[in-house]
Amino acid sequence: MNVLSLNQLVHSFLSVALLTFASNGSAFLAAAQVADSHGLALDDLLSVEPLGETVLSPDGKTFALVRNGQIVLLSADGGWPVTLTSSAGGKSGLSWSPDGHTLAFSGQGSIWIVSTNGGQPHRLTHSAPGAGDPRQAGDRNPRWSPKGDWILFETGRRGHNDLVVVSPDGLSENILTATDADAGEGEWSPDGSQVVYVERAPSYFSGKLQLAKFDAQSGRAQPPVTLYTSPVDRGGGWSLRRPAWAPDGRTLAVVLQEGGWDNVYLLPASGGSPKPVTRGEQEDLDPVFSPDGKSLAIVSNRQSPEESHIWIVPLNGGGAHALSHFSVPGVESAPQWSPDGSAIYFHRATPLESADLLVADANGSGEPKHLTHTTPKNLEGALQVPDRVRFQSKDGVSITGLLYKPRGFKSGTRYPALLWIHGSPEGQDVCRLDLWGSI
Repeated sequence: MNVLSLNQLVHSFLSVALLTFASNGSAFLAAAQVADSHGLALDDLLSVEPLGETVLSPDGKTFALVRNGQIVLLSADGGWPVTLTSSAGGKSGLSWSPDGHTLAFSGQGSIWIVSTNGGQPHRLTHSAPGAGDPRQAGDRNPRWSPKGDWILFETGRRGHNDLVVVSPDGLSENILTATDADAGEGEWSPDGSQVVYVERAPSYFSGKLQLAKFDAQSGRAQPPVTLYTSPVDRGGGWSLRRPAWAPDGRTLAVVLQEGGWDNVYLLPASGGSPKPVTRGEQEDLDPVFSPDGKSLAIVSNRQSPEESHIWIVPLNGGGAHALSHFSVPGVESAPQWSPDGSAIYFHRATPLESADLLVADANGSGEPKHLTHTTPKNLEGALQVPDRVRFQSKDGVSITGLLYKPRGFKSGTRYPALLWIHGSPEGQDVCRLDLWGSI
């Protein structure tokens, strides 16, 4: 029996592409040219590092992001990033202090801070491994309070998710949610006097939106008030996500599944019924208020289920409009307003490009500008935009697929193909970079 090397196995894997169809609509297998036809090796494919989280400084001049396990600072105008840290361990959950002088982050299961002028990071918490899921046992997702006197974070120390605050010197620490439920997705109100968060338990798995008053002097919270309870969905533990505060602190924007789809609603922070801002059979996600509170930036797939774009939704009743338009299909995410509301920063990935940071005028004028370019130059010409194909399953459900054709494809010719089926009940493959399918 012949034994294949890893490179041979990968070579064989890359020699097949996704689902294709003959003229009669039947599914066949389509062979693709291998990566080395463009001088590429496995290392080339594994070297792509898409952009991760990017967090804009309070003054709107600098982005903090993580590259190769270290925090780097990037001018909001673009340019060469400056490495801020060199310490061991991965880093995530970046959060700027209100004065812009310090960054909080999670690493090695704990919360840290580091001066944006440089120097060694300072460890604030020392999380011991907790019970339950080890991936959730550490301290993570720090959020500076608006006045900079506390840092809110999540922890799994007690075997489930809690919200905790720690002082910037690490000397004071208090648990805010000392129940047996899972609490997360916490956000400070604009004045720092309240914390809103999502709570889940076996009896309300789909989630409750809880609001707790916070005393900055003592670092403790009062018992929470329930603002909203999500309808029971046995598979929908994700049906309630992180809310966004309006600048005046009176309203929350939150994604709900009241109509069976993810749409954006406004919810009074004082209590009351949610009011729909968007409607329809589409997924509207990640609402962010403009600095003046008059508009929302959202991520929506309303144009095509395989794409997502940034949309601006006026709250005065005007029609929503797309922030920008591109000739190549793709997925956009993570909208952030500039402090003066004149621009919106966002991520964009396409079948031809790994995720990058872009900026566009908030009024939709002008062309978006790339601030980063993460796609290696040697991949140019080796990538392709898939066709979108639709067909009926045996029970009549309409199925959509992304078709990567072999190079030199000839219509009417029958080819072998590989079916790549995604998992999860509400997930889907979309028009982003897929090296295994497009090469």
